Amino acid sequence: VVSKIENDCRDLHISGEPGIGKEHFLDEIENDLSENTTVIRIRARSHLPVDKLHRDLLHRAREQASYLKSKSNSAVAGSLSVGPVGGGGVSFDDRVRDIRKLEKLLEDWSSPLLVIIEDVHKVGESEAKTKDIIREIAEALPETASLVASGRISGVPDVEEIHLTLFTLEQTKIFLKQKFEQIDE
Repeated sequence: VVSKIENDCRDLHISGEPGIGKEHFLDEIENDLSENTTVIRIRARSHLPVDKLHRDLLHRAREQASYLKSKSNSAVAGSLSVGPVGGGGVSFDDRVRDIRKLEKLLEDWSSPLLVIIEDVHKVGESEAKTKDIIREIAEALPETASLVASGRISGVPDVEEIHLTLFTLEQTKIFLKQKFEQIDE
């Protein structure tokens, strides 16, 4: 999977039931990536509004851009200021502005970037809306970036999917025989 992300796959969705190991799978991907890959990882909370997801991504991207700028003393495109925080509702225009700010911040990102969104099924009012959100974020990322989303939904259009399932009885036997040679049927 890491080879696929680093070489030819921009966007990936890890699906599966609760407790199947999606988070562990993501941890392994993150640990196996090359050192020059920047990772932005967020976890969606229940009933997370889309605008909040976009703001979280924007905030994390700004943190990484600031960190990389101080680490390498090289310029990273984009504004590092934080806008006012206030009350009131967030309109569709505000949400669009946040995703465009993210797109602008990352457009000149030169090093490999992996954006991980865990529990993406908790975002949006419906599964269809959540799938649209995944595609929208994927489209905002530069060519040097990959998006890996995880959650309980399946069938996100234009995004490659890995569905985690439990082992069948036959697969379990093979695994146990490989691990413990002394075990017989």
